[in-house]
Amino acid sequence: MEQVATTQPGSVDAVYFMAEARRLSGKYEAALDLYQGAIDVNDKFAPIFLGRARTVMAMNPKKDV
Repeated sequence: MEQVATTQPGSVDAVYFMAEARRLSGKYEAALDLYQGAIDVNDKFAPIFLGRARTVMAMNPKKDV
């Protein structure tokens, strides 16, 4: 996945899936950084925002997202 993100910098899917992998493994800060990178590439790709919200909720369940 990281290879695709490096060789195809416009591929928001690869960055999104890397962020999801970080989120699911509990590496929330890394996931948030990757989600932001994906947003910088394409802010019309809705799953990024869902993943980011899920990450914030996992970090702080009482936070209003």
